Amino acid sequence: MTGISEPELLRASHIVPWADCTDAQRLDVHNGLLLSALWDAAFDRGLVSLADDGTILASSQLGKISPVLKARSTSARASVTRPASNRASVKAAPKNL
Repeated sequence: MTGISEPELLRASHIVPWADCTDAQRLDVHNGLLLSALWDAAFDRGLVSLADDGTILASSQLGKISPVLKARSTSARASVTRPASNRASVKAAPKNL
């Protein structure tokens, strides 16, 4: 999704925010995504999310904030197959879509 492979530029991002997690979600290894700082910020603010097939879902607000990220979101696709528990976490996460 990010095209970045340097670990120093990637962040482990919680799908359901830590403060909103149940104890089970805090221990769930599927409640996370590895994202660049830019994508992490957009995901945390609910400006982007992921469909079950890995397609990036972008808020209409995204283009106003970052035209470059909006353009990338229309052509990018997550490169991993996400387990059902990860998909459930994404559906539970807050979004502005």
